[in-house]
Amino acid sequence: MDKTNFWIIVFLVVLLACCLIFVLWAKNFKRHAMEHVTRDSRDIKQKLQKIEDEQGGIESLSDKQTYVLADTYHYGRYGKPLNVKKAIDLYLQSIGKSSNLEHIGKCYMAIARVYIEGWKDHRPDAVKAIKWFLKSIECGYEDGILEIAKIYMYGLHPYYLPDKLTAGKIYSIVLYNQKFSDSARTMCTEHLKQIAQMGYSDLDAAPEAGRTYYTLPFNIEEKISICLESANTRHVEWIHTSSFVPTLQNETRIATKNQDETNTNVLDFIPVQKIYNDSQNVHSSTVQNAAQNTIEYIENKTGTVTDFTNSVSQFIQEIENIADMRPSEKENIKKVLESLSESIHSRYDKSEKDVFNLVWARINDRVNNERRSDMIKVFADNISSGVEHDNVVCSSGKIVRMIGSLDGMDVEPLPSLKPEWAINEEIASSASAIRNKVLERATTNQRKAYEALDQTDEQKQIAEHLSNIMRTELRQKCKVEYVDTNILSEDVLNSKLADYIYNM
Repeated sequence: MDKTNFWIIVFLVVLLACCLIFVLWAKNFKRHAMEHVTRDSRDIKQKLQKIEDEQGGIESLSDKQTYVLADTYHYGRYGKPLNVKKAIDLYLQSIGKSSNLEHIGKCYMAIARVYIEGWKDHRPDAVKAIKWFLKSIECGYEDGILEIAKIYMYGLHPYYLPDKLTAGKIYSIVLYNQKFSDSARTMCTEHLKQIAQMGYSDLDAAPEAGRTYYTLPFNIEEKISICLESANTRHVEWIHTSSFVPTLQNETRIATKNQDETNTNVLDFIPVQKIYNDSQNVHSSTVQNAAQNTIEYIENKTGTVTDFTNSVSQFIQEIENIADMRPSEKENIKKVLESLSESIHSRYDKSEKDVFNLVWARINDRVNNERRSDMIKVFADNISSGVEHDNVVCSSGKIVRMIGSLDGMDVEPLPSLKPEWAINEEIASSASAIRNKVLERATTNQRKAYEALDQTDEQKQIAEHLSNIMRTELRQKCKVEYVDTNILSEDVLNSKLADYIYNM
């Protein structure tokens, strides 16, 4: 063996050893991280229970602490059982403890969300949700109006049909009132365009034979006007809650076991729920835009597939081989498949059966051979989830679930189906990350100038220069991610960025 081959072998052995050491380190790091998360969750759970057990208990909590405790019961977090009735009671207690209209409105929004989501054997209740959204409007929450408009625009499955004409009137209330934010008015413009495109006889508005439907309040515009007058007499500042202004700070407050228990309450550090179980996510314009992009992409790749009967037969044969699928899930799949329609959905220019064919063809495309079995399982899970409260979801819900089964599973990076609140979170995170990166690249003097509270004229110029860099990078990043992919229009993106641009 010559020296060259000897050193090549030595190099390969060393490289292999380094790889093995890295793999072992990564596994150990992951195990320690999971143990840390579990330990912290256990500590928070114990502290929460201690708060409720101590003398004074819930009554001794502040309005904000009571709200956070309500949130843990609302979504069953940190060891608390999901107990919606207790959550509502705690939200009401939080209201009773507060004189702050912003906080009170926040509680009203949370209670309304309970009725939008429904729970266990309780189906979503549009009338009760509207009642609490109206109360939030009196506290200055413009999102209360937008949420009511969504109910009228899309209905609330399964017992409330859409009323797009009334939805248009509600959006017009916001659009022509200068007190509301530019962001809210821009969103109303987009929704009105969507109503015009969809028409008033969309599949989601078609009643099912044999089902009794409840009526949405017919005088809702008058009720909204009364709430707006009440808000004006209180001289409230209008609060826009769909997006939030980032603090853009490097530090975050998190609950750790090192906190001084005598001086802090764990409820002051627990983040509230941001991922909502909202059945209307499927109607989010961002989700529908991404779904439309995916449909067009896979249709160009796979072509048109017309044999629905054959596609379904193959699919049913495959799910019989999924060992861990429960009989109830198979029954749900059967319900959804039997409900698939040949009627064209105006938003996608495809029928539900067309979409099933397209997704099934994409799963069976040879480019996805290695992940086919996993994709079938996800497809089956998504279709099974199309039964809520013993009823098959609306047409949009079925289509979005089928398209969504490719999200993150396909070998190619298809558009991600993200509801608007998720995109708002992403933009907030991007704004903060870009700010921090620009400051990391800056010199010490530049950072001092940017962070100075009482800036000299020279420092103002330096700070403005850094701010412009942040704004440019944020705009460019978001344009590529949302506008160029047809997820958001440029006007909507600009309205979402406005608060971040101003605060950079």
